[in-house]
Amino acid sequence: MNIPVKINKTFTSISSIILSFGCILFSIAASPLPAQAPIGLKAALDSARANNMSFKNEKLKVEYQGLLRKTGANIPQALLFVENGQINSRYVDNRFGINQSVNFPTVYAKRKNIFDEEYTLGTIGLQLKELDLMKQVQGAYYHLLYLQQKEHLLLKNDSLYSAFLDKSIMRLRAGESNLLEKSSAETSRNQIAMQLRALQQDKAIYLLQLQWLLNTRSQFIPADSFKLELPVIDSGIWAEHPELKVLWQEKLVRKAYTQLEKNKLLPDLNITYSNMSMYGVGADNVFYDRKTRFQALQFGIGIPVFSRAQKSSITASRSQVKIAENNYLIAVNSFANHWQQTIALYMKYYENIEYFETTGLKNADLIIEIANQQFSKGEINYLGWAMLINQALVTQNEYLDSVNGNNEAVIELKYLMGTINN
Repeated sequence: MNIPVKINKTFTSISSIILSFGCILFSIAASPLPAQAPIGLKAALDSARANNMSFKNEKLKVEYQGLLRKTGANIPQALLFVENGQINSRYVDNRFGINQSVNFPTVYAKRKNIFDEEYTLGTIGLQLKELDLMKQVQGAYYHLLYLQQKEHLLLKNDSLYSAFLDKSIMRLRAGESNLLEKSSAETSRNQIAMQLRALQQDKAIYLLQLQWLLNTRSQFIPADSFKLELPVIDSGIWAEHPELKVLWQEKLVRKAYTQLEKNKLLPDLNITYSNMSMYGVGADNVFYDRKTRFQALQFGIGIPVFSRAQKSSITASRSQVKIAENNYLIAVNSFANHWQQTIALYMKYYENIEYFETTGLKNADLIIEIANQQFSKGEINYLGWAMLINQALVTQNEYLDSVNGNNEAVIELKYLMGTINN
């Protein structure tokens, strides 16, 4: 008995998608990794300034705001009108003219002032965007250097445990040790291998981040020294930081809007010119044909009779000024507090580094050397060797962590001083 088989089209389509996706993944995995070229910090910063898309977009916004400055005197369209019919008498006459309404002249001046203040806000915002970009680039750059140093230390540890593992195997074969020593050495080396894989994944992530910030198809690896030195500290310069300037400028923009709203209470101006025919006998008992034209000029003033809504807009705009003032004061207090915290953090890492570079690292190297010598002579067992080696490696690792913390504090201080872009 033949049983008919019905193929599920949905399943087939899903299978095709999965197969296609698998092919894409395979092609990505099979493609060679981008070449990594060394790059100095200054070159990385210059590349970010020139190529970063977000920074380019911010420049375009400033250009747009600069063009808006020319639109302050945006006068409404003039009204052209034509009239034909019994305007003056039973005879058909015609009239044409032009009507133009304008705001009070100071309104246009205040509107232009708004565009000027917003353009200034945009230029300061561009400076802030540059500082933020430089901070991100330096953060990724020096964290990559930190990961490189950690990788170097782990590889050094791997060499130590690899040599020890070889000795343990030989000692086990010679009956000079037991299986516990060999298993412990293998476990320690496997743990280092796991740490290396995790570190290399982190390194790949930061390489991609630096590549994105520089907006380049190439991958660059840092080539500068690991430890970042702090320039001369100026505790008062943070008061001129672009972030604070932006908030202050926002207050000036809100004030400009308030002035505009106040000037909107001033009367509008209206002017009309008309030219018409007057067929027939005029008031001066003279007969006029259609070739004769008469003209008139009319002036008008728009009086704001219903001004409650506009006065409410003025009050609301004044509230916006107060909010901008408070935002500025909050930011000033926050900057002062953040400055003190970052200084304290920098001093902590500075003192740690001073200890490690004068005493700690030398002792660690000495411990490793003596531990290897004593273990080779049989003066200490595996447990004693492992404890001494781990103690030395912890010291070296803490030094790298301290330098990384120092770099982060230095970058933050340079950002707060506004000197991170040079």
